[in-house]
Amino acid sequence: MLKYKLSRVFFSSIVTILLVLFAVIYFYSVPLINAKVYETERNSSRMVLNNVVDLANKMKLSLAAYQREALDGHKRNMKSVIDLAEVYVAGSLAESQLNQLTPQQAYTNLYEGLRSFTYGNGSYIWIADQKSTILSHPDPHFYGMDASNLRDSNGELVFPTVILKARSEGAGFYQYPWRRLGESKDVEKISYVKYFPEWDFFIGTGVYIDDVKQGTESRRAEVITDLRQSIEDIVIAETGYLFIFDEQGNMLVHPNDNIEATNALLLKNPMTGQSILQELIDVADTGNELIYQWDRPTEPSNYIYEKLSLVRYIKGLGWYICSSVYVDELQSSGKLLSQRIMLIGLLALFVAIILALLFSNWVTYPITQLAAVAKKVSRGDLTLTSGIKRQDEFGVLGIAFDQMVTQLRDNITNLDLTIASRTEALVKSNQQLQLSMLESKRVQQQLMQAQRMNAVGQLAGGLAHDFNNILTIILGNLVAAERRFSENDILLKKLEPAIRASRRGSDITNRLLAFSRRQPLQPCRINIADLIDGTVELIKDSLPSTVVIDTYFSSRLLQANVDPSQLENCLINLMLNAKDAMPEGGEIGINLSCIDIESGTNFDEPVVPGKYVLIDVIDRGCGFTVDAMHMAFEPFYTTKSSGQGSGLGLSMVFGFIKQSRGFIHLSNRTNGGAKITLLLPLLAYKKLPKREDKDDNSTNDSNFTDKLMLLVEDDFDVRAVVREQLISFGFNVIEATDSDEAEQLITAIPNLFGMLSDISMPGSKTGFELADGLLRQAPASKVILMSGYVFENDKRLNNVESIVLLRKPFSASELRCALDNAVKESTNTIDKDA
Repeated sequence: MLKYKLSRVFFSSIVTILLVLFAVIYFYSVPLINAKVYETERNSSRMVLNNVVDLANKMKLSLAAYQREALDGHKRNMKSVIDLAEVYVAGSLAESQLNQLTPQQAYTNLYEGLRSFTYGNGSYIWIADQKSTILSHPDPHFYGMDASNLRDSNGELVFPTVILKARSEGAGFYQYPWRRLGESKDVEKISYVKYFPEWDFFIGTGVYIDDVKQGTESRRAEVITDLRQSIEDIVIAETGYLFIFDEQGNMLVHPNDNIEATNALLLKNPMTGQSILQELIDVADTGNELIYQWDRPTEPSNYIYEKLSLVRYIKGLGWYICSSVYVDELQSSGKLLSQRIMLIGLLALFVAIILALLFSNWVTYPITQLAAVAKKVSRGDLTLTSGIKRQDEFGVLGIAFDQMVTQLRDNITNLDLTIASRTEALVKSNQQLQLSMLESKRVQQQLMQAQRMNAVGQLAGGLAHDFNNILTIILGNLVAAERRFSENDILLKKLEPAIRASRRGSDITNRLLAFSRRQPLQPCRINIADLIDGTVELIKDSLPSTVVIDTYFSSRLLQANVDPSQLENCLINLMLNAKDAMPEGGEIGINLSCIDIESGTNFDEPVVPGKYVLIDVIDRGCGFTVDAMHMAFEPFYTTKSSGQGSGLGLSMVFGFIKQSRGFIHLSNRTNGGAKITLLLPLLAYKKLPKREDKDDNSTNDSNFTDKLMLLVEDDFDVRAVVREQLISFGFNVIEATDSDEAEQLITAIPNLFGMLSDISMPGSKTGFELADGLLRQAPASKVILMSGYVFENDKRLNNVESIVLLRKPFSASELRCALDNAVKESTNTIDKDA
């Protein structure tokens, strides 16, 4: 058959190549296949374990939701109990009044009646007053106790902390350690406490956390049963399985009945002699597997078979879920596959040798023709074909060659198309990257602008403080001179412009304080629509007849917690600016709506997600220039001609909005004009009480003759001016230059009528702390605190509500008014304590 030498050489070459190829494929691929199959089996074991862990986590979440629902049920019960107690207290006091009992007898009967009321698992009701005295409690040990210094097992105050929070935050839930009735050990307890101002005491009730957790134990058992049913039919490889144990070593789920429901901590690893469960715990969630030797079910106590375990920990349940499988079972599939590959390879080799023998006899004539065509194709001419039309192997070779050339041509075409497509995608990606860089640059510029405004605000606040001290000296001396030389008309003509200029300077510093977010605010719940109506009504008569104000409210029930007078000033400033932007007249639009913002960066800084009141003030003027858009909020910046504006209007608006936790945005309308958008945090709607008319013209003609007043001020000139004003009212004045000197005088002089003090001064204490010390020593003292800019009241101090604040600069009449108000506040505080 092999009569041609070329055929013999070709046949022997093919056989040699096939043998070498078979050897290379076998020794290169079979070990790799074994390793890959082994790894696949291991990954399958991991996948099964991960699925069971996911199922356990879902059950854990269900258990946590059940526990939260149980806790919410207890909270609702506690609220109902407090409501019931409120009804009982009201009824008991009413009955005592009908029986003509004294208040002391009525409250004694009330406290005794509530002591015997218990419910649930030892839950009860207690009553305490604001001084932490326990007025009613079922435990005789606590009944009538002064609990102001009562501490829990952690050394923390219990009743004073809870009462302080309930008084300041209202009714709520509070958690702290407390012991059960008849026991001495503290356990965690959650209580609902509510303050009743009509009776001036707190009523509370609670439930122990352990009682809430006990209700979820049955649910936990159901979770274990469901999980056992889910994994009992799972088999890994041939005999591998899953099992579950807890942190104490208790075997919760195991296919072996002899091990399940036992503590398996004593089971040892034959290789190390250590607890097998402890070693499993050590590798939990590390991604590593524990390899150890164990016996087979068919060969008990013969610990020679290698096993592999992967462990996952379920946080919250305290469970460890483990997969366990024999290593040789993981390898068995790979070995079987390798054997089949070898058998198929030998058969293929045998068939290939036979085909090579047949094929070699026909390798004569067509080779030259194929070589010639192949040479032309190799030079780039892909339009040629072999032209072989034979019904033999060379015919097949010719067809295959032609198909190869065609496929090569198609591949080159596809490659060109792929390159073009990738190039287009790369161009689009580059464009998106440039857009992203532009957006990042815009956000960075916005952040830099916010930082710059904050720095300018701090500078403005400090400048206003120092300038107010100077104005206090100037204004005080000018007013004193005006009063002393009231009959000198020539001098008065010089003094009156100076006084007006000083007051104008004070107004400018107040605007700077607004910009620096240090102006005094008196925020309260207000209806924004009502305030806008009132502001429009106030300003419309002062606008030209060519300017019309149009309002649109999406709802009249939108409320916010802001200072109404400052918001009114803010709207007036914006409407006056809108009027100035329309010298020929036009329409000013004020739109009010509610908006729910998830994220936003189109304002002066990124907006905190939430619900807001949105106020738009729109004009039909020329809009903002590029420079005005960037510098509008800066103090003293104005686009108006010289002498027509101070440049503090928008900066005051900006400071007020930021001090009210709001946001602001400037924009130009597409059809002409400017729009200023304000965002203020929205409050849930509540019906506001009707405002009662008060006599604002009432005065207090207090007599201060020979009263002793302490003046605390570190600036010599300010102190001199204020001392002269106090003396003119009839006071005897003693002075202190810092808080340390003032504190010594307060301690040494018991009969002080009052104190007029700066808030910020040298020494170890602020004006608020000095006031607190004076009022603790002499509650009837009158306290006035003055400052160039306003501090937030320190809510930790006592008697803050009886302190009067006076802003610098001030005149003698303003100081006299503050003294009268201090007398009123002191009288109200004494009446309230009585």
